[in-house]
Amino acid sequence: MSAELSNQLEDQVNAGDRLVKKLKLCCEKLVENDRAAKLCEEFERLELMNSNLKVEISNFIQKTRRAEDINGNEKTSTTLTRTATNNISRVFFKVGKVVDVKLHPNADRLYVQTVDLAENRTRTIISGLVSRIPKEQIEGRMALYACNIKPVRMRGIISEGMIICACTEESVQILELPAGSVPGDIVSFPDYPGEPDLLLHPRNKIWEAVVPDLKTDENGVATYRGCPFTIKGKGVCKAPDSPNFPIK
Repeated sequence: MSAELSNQLEDQVNAGDRLVKKLKLCCEKLVENDRAAKLCEEFERLELMNSNLKVEISNFIQKTRRAEDINGNEKTSTTLTRTATNNISRVFFKVGKVVDVKLHPNADRLYVQTVDLAENRTRTIISGLVSRIPKEQIEGRMALYACNIKPVRMRGIISEGMIICACTEESVQILELPAGSVPGDIVSFPDYPGEPDLLLHPRNKIWEAVVPDLKTDENGVATYRGCPFTIKGKGVCKAPDSPNFPIK
């Protein structure tokens, strides 16, 4: 992908953001108007559509660049072909750094994280970890995120991904990354090659299909059907204090 095309796509995302912000201001100014409720509903629908578009474009740009690095421009179209099977290769896992974390203003059990995923923008990702992990242990740390989960509105704020943890009812541990990991690093599964979807649509239930097979092994290594979460050239992801735990 040329730098010019990449910049054009990112400019479109930024333009969409500006339009959504203008619509929000208009809604706020019309609070006394009878049409305000309908306009606010339309704004929320457009805001969520824009978030979906931002996620798809961010994932497309990174996937295309990766394909070009591996194969050259001529083979990019075949490298981007999605696998037809419902396995872990369809989920886009990336390393991110939490640059800010706050309590959700409308939900006392949720954190609102601002995450750097080495894209041209940060993402807002919401997690239900308030009762499990202190904020100080999340802010500034590196973590693994599912980045092509369809954005959802959670108590008024749109979440654009999911943090990955080893967890039971009694215990939660954010996956630890291999030394040298940086934002934007991609996790792969050697036994399950393939390119992830740009966006996982709920109707296809891909995430629901793979979750039962995600767990740590007896050494705390994160796996899918025994195949480790691998960052090429750096190592595997682990939850050393949580052996034989489900991952989600």
